[in-house]
Amino acid sequence: MVSLLVCVGLIAASVSVRNDKNTPPVVQQVGNDVVGITSWVVALPANGISHGLDDVANLFNTYSENERLKSSLDDLAQTKVQNQSLRQENKQLKKRTEVEGHTDGLQHHVSSGNLAFSIRLDKHGGH
Repeated sequence: MVSLLVCVGLIAASVSVRNDKNTPPVVQQVGNDVVGITSWVVALPANGISHGLDDVANLFNTYSENERLKSSLDDLAQTKVQNQSLRQENKQLKKRTEVEGHTDGLQHHVSSGNLAFSIRLDKHGGH
């Protein structure tokens, strides 16, 4: 804040020296150079701080996005495992249905609570 006030003061002094016709051009040129250098010196750290703050904000945004993507990746991995398990179960059920559909006899399934019974009746009455 102080440097901003100093810069504004130097600009005002430069304008007043420029408007004074009795001021030699060398003094006016030195005043302009001082104002130019001072504004550069003030702007350099201000721009550095501004860019630094932008970089920190980008870093926090990157971190947040990374956390969100990790969560999505975990969900994707769980879905992939679940899909593989369901494919395996589906394959087993298809094989089971195929076997049951091609038997010579009738097959009945009776389930009671946690117990499951399978009774097979053969057409030929044999073993």
